[in-house]
Amino acid sequence: EERAALVRAAIEELDYRPNTSGRNLRRGETKTLLVICAVALDPVLNGIHDAACGLGYRVVVNYIGRSREKSSSYFNEIFYGNVDGALLYSAFYHDTELIKIARTLPVVQCCSYLDIPNVCRVSIDEERGGYDMTMHLIGQGYQRVGLVALDLPGVAESFSSKRERGYRRALQQSGIPYRPELVLKCETGYLTGLAVGRRFAEMAGQVDAVFCVQDILA
Repeated sequence: EERAALVRAAIEELDYRPNTSGRNLRRGETKTLLVICAVALDPVLNGIHDAACGLGYRVVVNYIGRSREKSSSYFNEIFYGNVDGALLYSAFYHDTELIKIARTLPVVQCCSYLDIPNVCRVSIDEERGGYDMTMHLIGQGYQRVGLVALDLPGVAESFSSKRERGYRRALQQSGIPYRPELVLKCETGYLTGLAVGRRFAEMAGQVDAVFCVQDILA
């Protein structure tokens, strides 16, 4: 006990701080989680932080907006080998990119996601969401419901395609013919959403309500 007290006193006097890099190298782990987010919601980020800290992890958060190039660069240039896992919060990747990343470290997709084997996700029933939203509009008396969906080249399945399936199912169940000209697809972003909104505005009389698969497009 006396020796331990002397050690603690020396630590206090010298203001000693352990070298976490050396400790992590010896353990083969960083105790760090990377969060790449396209939207910044305090309740979500606080929840991630609290859960991680409770398990002894620190969290590095990088906001990349809706840029796939930025999200890829964080993995390719900065964080390979420097984190133990990654959480993608509404951040987009191509199938091949996500598969490559998942081979290197554990990945969890939150909210927006792609269907990739062995990559976890936390989300809702996307098809049911698209169905419910369209049925709500139909229930309000709208019969010419347009859809704004995401154009994701090279992506086999996504939350957007599932919401579009729900949209089409709602139309079918309601006896409303599916009209492909009322489905407009674009990249994610405020400006593209504005451009699509203007296109719908030009369709005077053809559309009386619009369902967007993503809030940023609305």
